[in-house]
Amino acid sequence: KEGDKKSQKIISELENIDDECEEKDISFVKTSDEGIQKEYDLPNLPALAFYRHKFRQIYTAASTAHPTSAVTRSTNASWRRPNSNCACTKTVTQATVEGDLMHEEAILEWVLDLHDSTPDIIESVDRKTLQVLINDVEHLAVFFYDDKCETCPAILEELETIDDDTDKQGIQFVKAKDSKLAAEIGIFSFPALVYYETGVPIMYNDDDEDDDDDDDDDDDDDNDDDDDDDDDDDDDDDTQVKAIAPGDGCFYIGLGGKAKIPHPSYEPYQCCPTKAKRGTKVAKATPTPPAKKPPPGKPASPPAKPAATVSKDKTPAKPSPKDNKPSVATKEPNPPKGKKSADTYEKDEKPSKKGKKGVFDSGNLLDEGNVLEWMIKQKNDVSIEEIERDQLFKYIETKEFLAVIFYSDDSPDSPRILRHIELIDDEAAEYGIKIVKTSDRLMAKKFGFRNPPGITYFRKGKYINYDGDIDDDEEILDWLTNPENMELTDHIEKVNRKMFQKIRQTSDYVAVFFCKYLLLCQNCGEILCRVLAELEHIDDEADGAGINFVKISDKQMAKELGVFALPAVLFFKMSSKEPVIYAGLVLIAQTRELSTGTLWANVPQLNHPGLSCDLYNEENLLNWLLTQKDPSGEVIEALEGEELLSLIRESDSLAIYFWNKTLCDQCNSKQYRKLRQKKEGDRHQSEGDEGTQPHEGSVEDNVEECEQCKEILEELENIDDDCDRHGITFVKTQDTKVAEIYGVSEFPSLVYFEDQVPNVFEGELSEEEEVLQWLITQKTEDRIELITRVMLESMVEGTQYLAVYFYKENCNICEEILESLENIDDECDVYGIHMVKIMDPQLAKRYSIKTFPAMVYFRNGNPLLFEGDLQNEESVLEWLIDDDNRELADEIEEVNQRMLDRLLNESPFLAVFFYDDDCPDCKDILDSLEKIDGDADQFGIDMVKINDPEAAARNNIINSPSFVYFRKRVPLLYDSDLLDHEKVLAWLTSQEIFEIKNEIEEVNKKMLDKLLDENEFLAVYFYEFDSEECLKVLEELETIDGETDNLDITFVRMADPRYAKKWGVTKLPAVVYFRKRFPSIFRGDIKNVGEVLEWLRKNRFRQPELNIFMYAVLALTITFVLYTAWLVSCFRPHAKQA
Repeated sequence: KEGDKKSQKIISELENIDDECEEKDISFVKTSDEGIQKEYDLPNLPALAFYRHKFRQIYTAASTAHPTSAVTRSTNASWRRPNSNCACTKTVTQATVEGDLMHEEAILEWVLDLHDSTPDIIESVDRKTLQVLINDVEHLAVFFYDDKCETCPAILEELETIDDDTDKQGIQFVKAKDSKLAAEIGIFSFPALVYYETGVPIMYNDDDEDDDDDDDDDDDDDNDDDDDDDDDDDDDDDTQVKAIAPGDGCFYIGLGGKAKIPHPSYEPYQCCPTKAKRGTKVAKATPTPPAKKPPPGKPASPPAKPAATVSKDKTPAKPSPKDNKPSVATKEPNPPKGKKSADTYEKDEKPSKKGKKGVFDSGNLLDEGNVLEWMIKQKNDVSIEEIERDQLFKYIETKEFLAVIFYSDDSPDSPRILRHIELIDDEAAEYGIKIVKTSDRLMAKKFGFRNPPGITYFRKGKYINYDGDIDDDEEILDWLTNPENMELTDHIEKVNRKMFQKIRQTSDYVAVFFCKYLLLCQNCGEILCRVLAELEHIDDEADGAGINFVKISDKQMAKELGVFALPAVLFFKMSSKEPVIYAGLVLIAQTRELSTGTLWANVPQLNHPGLSCDLYNEENLLNWLLTQKDPSGEVIEALEGEELLSLIRESDSLAIYFWNKTLCDQCNSKQYRKLRQKKEGDRHQSEGDEGTQPHEGSVEDNVEECEQCKEILEELENIDDDCDRHGITFVKTQDTKVAEIYGVSEFPSLVYFEDQVPNVFEGELSEEEEVLQWLITQKTEDRIELITRVMLESMVEGTQYLAVYFYKENCNICEEILESLENIDDECDVYGIHMVKIMDPQLAKRYSIKTFPAMVYFRNGNPLLFEGDLQNEESVLEWLIDDDNRELADEIEEVNQRMLDRLLNESPFLAVFFYDDDCPDCKDILDSLEKIDGDADQFGIDMVKINDPEAAARNNIINSPSFVYFRKRVPLLYDSDLLDHEKVLAWLTSQEIFEIKNEIEEVNKKMLDKLLDENEFLAVYFYEFDSEECLKVLEELETIDGETDNLDITFVRMADPRYAKKWGVTKLPAVVYFRKRFPSIFRGDIKNVGEVLEWLRKNRFRQPELNIFMYAVLALTITFVLYTAWLVSCFRPHAKQA
């Protein structure tokens, strides 16, 4: 501590050992920064800490004889090997050793022992140090455990045997037992092992690491090379496109759910920062189970790599920029190419099974050999192909979908970004997207990246650049597989099975052109190419009609859908599970080998009644697609974006069916499938059922949520016409941004909008008759709207006066009170109070609601709980419209015409600001007037604002904005600068504006004090508001108000008995006359107004009289002056005579 005597003495002692520490290359420094104790979690000050490799040991100020015999304790309570002693124990970030800081020799010996000792156990870290290690250490392994784990000590003991080996490999190995820290990262079961590389985490999940070398799957596309007719034999893209087995993959956990590694900076290093800026997410790496052996006669597909790992026998094509040392593996040559049968693709989507599918566990951590091997593989894994410029041009020409990562060896961000993308390259390959990387700066500059890294996406040679968060691998994968990004305007997109599933779930209408071979004409002849050419002509028209047109070369998939002769066209409708097969021409070709360019002269063409049966006639096919899309011509219209928002603003009655576009994407995502497979695996395990798991890539992938959206949409289309007849516009949308604006968080949902006010349907959406009846009720009757939590939060922010009725399910009294509150809903609307209802017990606790039902009144977001009887709706209405409850601090209240009329009748002094939406200066004027709202309220002046041209016209207000002061409904227009708020306040409180002729004005304390300061003569009538006698006297006194004005006496009244006692008034009513703030109380008959007036007149013209005391004081003063003068004259020295 700065200025601490004890600290200064300790520093003086420690100066004696500074030279010895320097001889051992030990830097000895001191610091007294403010807040250092809290920032570095020090138990007390002064404190001495020894840092080695970012780990510290604290030497506390307690007497000890020898440092090596000190008691070593760790706040992280790590396990140690038997027979370990303090001298060789590698202590941790919060380890403390008791010692006396005044004994510099003992401290020196303690420091040198630590310096010379060889650490041989895994260090334990706290959350702050772990965050620093994640940010600073390129290769980091963290073992999470807790005290309740029975197997953790044995696992830790085994893992400590490989600690030295990990150090040799450049991997920092630490452990943490902070359960809160693990929970923040997303780990809820122990033990767990997480490997971080450049801040990107992967969780260990390997039951049998040895099987990793034997795992292999089939290619993602059975003709990946066949359709690239100009690919050379040395093209090794087959080895890069692999299917992911169900046990493989990555899921993410982290602080905040988003990985972000801070960029290097020149800020001073801090071992224990006070706050982690952003969290991390962890990918979980699992082994790839062995694929089934191919049937005899069928070639085996190339071996697949496990997620985020490489096989023992493989090395990357080119070393990573961050790792220049040679890798420990060698790469196998490409398997020989051969013609693949049609069944090969089927195996692509049927992953091999090993154990229980999708059930994750911590892996066999007791096998330290496998753990070490796994870590080394993670460190040396480079799975993205490195290409040169010539290969890049070739890939751009031949690859349907190609993602190129441009990076720079000089960029510190490149290793981290490449590591992120390595986590998604396998899944991108499942969608038919090849990912490569290149460090060619010229090519990067050509495609728009002057400062790599960056990502460019090529679709048939046409490219787009990624402009999102390059650290977010999930966002990159979503961008690559987004059908809108994969779509080309002048081509029918070629997709595979997995990509088709995504398009199927995200598109209302999909047309699929099936053919076994798309680009190689030797099998189908030139006729096939002509068919494709004709279909390309209607691609844009189909897209304009909302039909997504794609092409697929998967014969097995076509068989699953009921198509046995290719080519063929199928139409998929979201509201229907089964596709419709085009009944036009099906080109029937006999299986025979034809050379390129050979024409099939005799191709049969089948006719179909009412429709041409020739696939060459693209017009007939387009008409058939449009007919399939809308047979009746009347379906629920789909709107999005600004068009939907405009419809909400303009429509009086609008029903919107919200369904989540991303939900259907998630249904086929790897994470969602694994979660579902895990649940199924748990269920099978509990039931003892180890039957066949569902086909992961099946076209009929029955996802409950997506199927629900389709079925409900199909049912709701039955009531679309009925809604139109009742004047209700019915639309549907997948726009989640609009849903978020209006607080829709659950999908699917039906929301009814009336004058832009949302109301959520809480019944069963699949019952279309119930939905129709509810919509008609909302249209014809005024009901209290049901909202959700997100809607409430949005409405609290945007609504000035909001009454919220909280209730719960299965509550009879709640329903009865709700019915009674419906009677005052219209009255509340008249007063500008929006009343809604919500059924959320958890949210109710936030507002201290313990019993239901309850009413909360929000005034510009400030809640006020109703404590009266909710069964009396009239008392609820009075409470809601009460001025005291509506008043908002430091803000001018918004009113409507009805509320303005009520305030004019009740408030004697009301200032109203009239404005409109087209006024450019109104916002500045409002900000200025709100500065004096509180001051005006202290003077008893209510200030409100209104945006209603009709209300302005009724009060003869022509110009806008205008500021009008109503005194007993008598308006007075302010004609000066409204932006000068002090001048406005002075005008409002001036006596000229305040006075009303022939009426005694009501004042409050603030106004009375101001009048006493400004007026020499003031008469105040103190009375009780509820007293009939006082009111009668007031009526009599108002008859002489004019005479008092002639006497230049301001006459006011005040109904405040407590304030009257301040001036000596003990009985009310009473009249007090103030002359220069000196009070005089009228003692006569106050009911005789003539006597009161005469008394006021006499006091007004009476000269000040001197009482006896004043005369005595004056006489005493004169006597003292005369006596003093006499004494001075008597004692004056006489002049001496000569």
